[in-house]
This record gives sequence, C-alpha cells and structure tokens, in this order.
Amino acid sequence: MQAGAAAGASSIGIEPLSRYLVPRARLRRAARTRPMMGLPPACAVSRWASRAALACGYPDARRLAMAVAPTHVRHDDIFVGFKPIDDLHREFQAILDALNDPREGDYGEDLLALHEHLLRHCALEEQWMLQENYEHYARHKRAHERLLESISDARRRFDGGDIDGVRRYCADLMSWFAIHAQEEDAPLADWLRGAPR
Repeated sequence: MQAGAAAGASSIGIEPLSRYLVPRARLRRAARTRPMMGLPPACAVSRWASRAALACGYPDARRLAMAVAPTHVRHDDIFVGFKPIDDLHREFQAILDALNDPREGDYGEDLLALHEHLLRHCALEEQWMLQENYEHYARHKRAHERLLESISDARRRFDGGDIDGVRRYCADLMSWFAIHAQEEDAPLADWLRGAPR
C-alpha cells in the first residue's frame, strides 16, 4: 500500500515526505532561535468559519467565534511552511478559486474536482500521521471526516438544484480551511519536521 501511495503522490507532483524529515535534535536547536507559526489574526477569519471551528472543537475556536471578522481570507493563511502540505494546499486553493470564479464553465465538474482533491488530500495527510505516529491523529482525522461529509453534502445539494447554497458553501470554505491549516496542519507540519513539542 505504501508503494502505491508514494507512486500516487509523485504522479501529482508531491515529493516523498521522507525528503523533508530532519533529525529532531537539529530542529530543536533551530526552534530555539526562530519563532513558531501562530494562528492567523481573528480579523482574517469569517464568522461562518469561526462557528465551523467551534463545531469541530478547535481549542481556540471560542475566541475566533467571538471576533467580528470579514469573510475574506488571505490565501497565505493556508500555508504552514512545510512543502508537502503546502503543495496540497496550493492545489486546493487553485480548485477553490476556479469554483468561486463566476466565469468558469462547468461548476459541477469543478465541484467534483474539489471533492476528489479533498479525498486524496486527507488520505495523504492521514498516511503521514500514521507513518510518523502523530499524537493528535484521531482529532485531525475527525476534522477530515467532517470536511469530507460537508463536501459530499454540497455535491448532493448541487445535484438537487441548490446551486446558490453550494456557491455560498464554496465561498466560505477558504475561511474554514485557514483555521484548519493553522489549528491542525501547522502542528502536524511541526511534528513531521521534528520540531520540539
């Protein structure tokens, strides 16, 4: 299974994870001299995403839910400084941008591409978490399950004709994803890099 997964990863332009693993002792020394990444500012997160974060049980979600925030999120909020994860996030961003562009031709096709990407995206991250015995695997996997259920629901609504509801979902998805990237993927990236905990 791992050989097939590794082959699948390289065929989409994502390098093997092992290339980015660094001895933990070396990273502990580096971490003492460099600040760690934090949450995006509350003003960068929409109210919808804050409520979604609260529902997903993110630890800092109450502060985010209380914030008065615009619905626009900067795209760089989804990057965590770890190339394999950032490559997945870059692909997610491109697909979501196509979905949110009213000039795009086939909305259903783009929605399917997003669903397929998220299935692969979550599977790769979960494979890495298991491979490296990530301590928060169960919590992160639950967040992925909720995300995958929400995109499945969006596709069912699209098939049922609720195009406006699906467009609103896709417009708000980047805000949710920014929270997920900082609350779940950034700590995972630190773990995979071997940063001290």
